[in-house]
Amino acid sequence: MFVFPSVLLVYYVFLLGFFLGAPIIGFSYIRNDATQSGQPGWLWALSTIFMSWIAVLAYLVVRAVVSAQVPRPPP
Repeated sequence: MFVFPSVLLVYYVFLLGFFLGAPIIGFSYIRNDATQSGQPGWLWALSTIFMSWIAVLAYLVVRAVVSAQVPRPPP
């Protein structure tokens, strides 16, 4: 079966973005945000390499739970 080269290009770009997207987000956003909130940012960033998007989702859940428990100062 013949597949057009443009279809393959789109497929490979999607796969590349899917597999490299999580580590890029981990090392750019999650590491800085976790460090600012008092969590080990390097550990969260490292976990995105091994667990990919599962680690990104886990961080967002943990961040929501932790930020809900921390009392905010009055304005």
